[in-house]
This record gives sequence, C-alpha cells and structure tokens, in this order.
Amino acid sequence: MSNIGVDSSFLDRLKSKANIVDVIGHYISLQKRGKSILACCPFHMEKTPSFHINEAEQYYHCFGCGDGGDIFKFVRKYENVDFMHAVEIIAKLAGVEMPEVVYNKEIVELKKRKNKALEINKVAAKHYNENLFSEAGAKAYQYLTDRGLSRKTIIKFGLGYSKDYHEMIKYLRKLGFKDSEIVDAGVGQASANGIYDSYNERITFPIIDVYGQVVGFSARILDNNKQIAKYKNTAANITFDKSRILYGLNNVKKLKQTDGINEILILEGQMDVIKLFEAGIQNCVACLGTALTKEHVTLLKRFSEKIVLSLDGDSAGQKATFKSIDILESQNLDVRVVKIPEKLDPDEFVSKYGKAAFLKLVENAKTGTEYKLEVLASEYNLKDSFEKSKFLKQALEILKNLSDIDKEIYLSTLSKIANMPIDILRRNLKGVPVIINKGMPVSAKDEGEKQQEVQSQVNDGFVTARKFVLAALLHKKAYASFKEDEYFDLVDSELKKLYELIKQNIKVGDLYNYFNEEESPQIFDIVCYKFNFDNEASEVKFFEDSIKKIKLRSLENKKNIINENMRTTLDADNRKKLINEMNEVLQQIKKIKTEEI
Repeated sequence: MSNIGVDSSFLDRLKSKANIVDVIGHYISLQKRGKSILACCPFHMEKTPSFHINEAEQYYHCFGCGDGGDIFKFVRKYENVDFMHAVEIIAKLAGVEMPEVVYNKEIVELKKRKNKALEINKVAAKHYNENLFSEAGAKAYQYLTDRGLSRKTIIKFGLGYSKDYHEMIKYLRKLGFKDSEIVDAGVGQASANGIYDSYNERITFPIIDVYGQVVGFSARILDNNKQIAKYKNTAANITFDKSRILYGLNNVKKLKQTDGINEILILEGQMDVIKLFEAGIQNCVACLGTALTKEHVTLLKRFSEKIVLSLDGDSAGQKATFKSIDILESQNLDVRVVKIPEKLDPDEFVSKYGKAAFLKLVENAKTGTEYKLEVLASEYNLKDSFEKSKFLKQALEILKNLSDIDKEIYLSTLSKIANMPIDILRRNLKGVPVIINKGMPVSAKDEGEKQQEVQSQVNDGFVTARKFVLAALLHKKAYASFKEDEYFDLVDSELKKLYELIKQNIKVGDLYNYFNEEESPQIFDIVCYKFNFDNEASEVKFFEDSIKKIKLRSLENKKNIINENMRTTLDADNRKKLINEMNEVLQQIKKIKTEEI
C-alpha cells in the first residue's frame, strides 16, 4: 500500500490505461512529425514547438524550458493540483474507476468537514450574489458601478451582498445545513443568542482557490465608517488560510492555460485586481490582509518566474514592498516594482489614465534592487556629507549578497545616484563580508577560489562522460551496451540505483516513480539529456571516448586503493600479490592513454 491513499498497483494500471499522448492532447494541441509528437510548451511562452512527447516511454520533455515528467507530473503542473487530485483527473479522463481511498478515521472526518464547508461557501456565494441584484442590494450594486465595475465583471468575480445579520443563516438552515457546519465554514459566527452572518451588511468578495473552490470571503463595508474595519476576511478555518491563498490566482491560472502570461502583478487589494481585470489586465493577484509568505511564492512560481509588485507608495507600503522583494528574490524569481505617480492606487491610476498608461508603468518597472536604492536615497539628503555616508553604507549592505555581475550593474546605478566614483564604491564593497549558502562569512576572494575548485572538479571530463553514457544507455541508443559493465563502479547511491533500473530495461516515464525531480536533479539531467551531435559517427565516437574516461577513473581509483594497501601491509606474500595487481592496472592505464581520446 502506498502512502498516498491508493494501492501502487492501481497507479501502474492507470498508467497503462491512460496514454500520455491522449492525456496531454486533452489540454493542448499536438503535432505529429514522423515518429515525433510535438507541441508548443504550455509552461512557457514559445512560437516554435520544443515540447516533445515520447509515447513509447510515456514521458514528455520541453527542450525550451527544460521541464519534463510523466502524466502525473504534467497534470499536477497544468492543473496546479496535488498528486491525489491529479490521479483523480487522469482516472476520469481514462475512464478508470477510482478505488476507495484509504485514510484513517481522522482524515475521513476532516475530509467530510472540509467538503461540507466548501459546499456551504459555494451556496452562500451564489445567494450573496443574488442579494446584490435584489432591491435590498441596490445601494451595494450602485457602489460597485460607481467604482467603474460593469455587470459582467461583477458576475465574473461573483460579488455579492449580505442583507443583515440573519437572512443568510435562515437561508442555509432551510437547505438543511446545521448551525455548527455554518460556523465551521466561517459564514456564521457564534454568539450568546445563537449564530449570525459573519459578513452582515457588507459587499462580499468570494475567495476562490486555484481549484475553483470558494474557500472563504472578504467583505467590505459600504460606508467608510472609521469605527469598524473596512474589510473583514474569513477567519482561519478548515478551508481558509490567508497565508496560502492569493486573490485572483484562479483567473491567472485560466489565463496561463489559454493565452499564456509573461508575468504576474501583485497588487494591494481585491478591488485593484477587479478594476484592472475590468480594464483588460488579467494577470493580477492580491494578498488578503497579510504580508507575502513563502507559501504564496510557492504558488506564484508555478505560473511565472517574473513578478511585478505594485503596492501602496506610503511608508507601510514601502516596507511591505521591501519584504516582498526579499522573499521573492530568495526563491530566484525575477522581481520588478512599479512606482505609481501621485500616490495613486492601481485602480485609481487606471481610472484616471487608462490601461495603456498603466502597462507603460509595468514595462518600465524597476528591478527590486533599483527600487530599494531609490527609496533609500529618498530618505537622505545626499548633499550633506554625513547623510551621504550613511546612505552609502546602507546601500552597500543591499548589494553585498548579489552575484558579481549584478554587483557591477548596481554599483554603476549607485555611482550615479550618489555622484561617487565607482572604483571607490567597488573597493568598499569588497570589504563587506559575502554570505554563502551555509551562512559562513567569507571574502569574495575565498568564494572565488572555492568556485574555481568546484569548476575544475566538474570539468575534468569524467562527470560529463558518466552523464552521457548513462543517458545513452537509458535512451537505448544503438551503440550503447553494458559490455563495459565492470568499469562502471558508481559511488553515488542515486546513480547506482539509476544504473540498476536501466539494466532492468525500465521505461523512462517510470523513473518518476523512483526519483523526486526536485530532490534528484542529476537524475533528471540524464533523463532530459540533449544529444546535440552533427552526425551519428560523432555521437558514437563520443560514447567510446566517454567509456575510456570512465575506465581511466575506475583504474585510477583501483590504483589508489592498491597503493594504500601496499603502504599498510606487512605480509610479504600479500605485498607481492599487490605488486602484480598494480603492474596489471598500470599496463591497462598506459594502454588507454596511448589510444586517442
């Protein structure tokens, strides 16, 4: 029994029934060219197809962005769902009945509660929306249209209205929902006199996750009453955790699937998202009353590597932007920042100047580091020597952890901002400790020497040769065989496992059952190896040369072991035996080295 809730034999049966070509063809258009099945990759923008499907081995690989996997990986990534959800989708597409999922009692109960809460949220969202278009919701509807929203957009986002403290509760009770279930979903709140509507007399904004489920609500008061909070979000519960939800991400997912996206804009609030959507800018999300979290970034990375921040320009907004830049850049995302003039919100700017003007701001967005330097500079009087010195010290702190190339780029920027010679800034920056992955401060020189050492180890030819030979064996190249098996003494446990699986004639697509792509990048470098050779003769020659390199490495290792044994042995007969072994190894090394490699 697997730990994911279904028997592993079912997954094997599902894979045999669900052809990867049919599954992927359900989502994107495929082209057949000879024996190859191609498509434009759905995971990055491209005009020329570089997305290949290997039907025989049941896996896909994009030579443009490097992504690859089996049917489960494709559906998980395309639908942005977890593994079990992907299994259910594939089973439905293949017409295979899902077995009963094995869970313990606590999980079964939790799943029932969650499903009930999602059902109540869905029913409530629909009824709130009906209220908005009723006589009781006229004032709320007028407010939204005054903000520039069309009826079509209001319906698209499912906006609604809570009439009072009790109308929704009575409605849900009539449908058979219990008070405890209504409270569990977050639509109701308990009090000494029973339960009441959590969003009473507010405009409601359903919060929809990437699976299309209503997981909670955000609700806005109609009048700007300073005595109460303008917005009220669902409290954390079984379906809603604001640190893991981004408003509008469900629309971004649809947009990526239909038209593709280059970037995602993070805005301040849901009205910004809706107003920009109304204007035709659909690649927008917003946090729900919380700072950007690592969980948010994990979600965002599935849809785009480029993130544009457009938060408020006040002091609090600048601090939030700084923190967001750090967390996004820590996950290797390309971060840009839009500075909106006149301290306007995005929706205010679009209302005043239009879509084209806002897109121009996005096009000219600053990088995260540029933004930080400009904001920092605005806090000091750079004509004053003392303040200028303080500014430069803080600015160099911002630059210290950048790559050498980025340091040079932003040193030039800093030089212009502060009117300071770049050589002086560069010398000062070199005195700032560099932080490497393990958290140990080292000098830039030490780090450079370390990188050179690592690079020399990689470039000795053995690593390249080993990768190529394993890839040739895995992909069943005609010239590749196991006749040199005795020389393949792999030390790495993962590569040993891969080698044994190759010898068992495993399908490439089935490797995804044995290795995790994120934890085993070297394995998937081999899976996705590009055989870029001018002709077959060159490829065969490279294979033969690679085998020689592997043989040499094996023999050198053997020589070192014999040397060590000779150094420590005191037995004369054993020493004589070792000398004979050494002579044999040396002869083999000499033979290989005299051949052309």
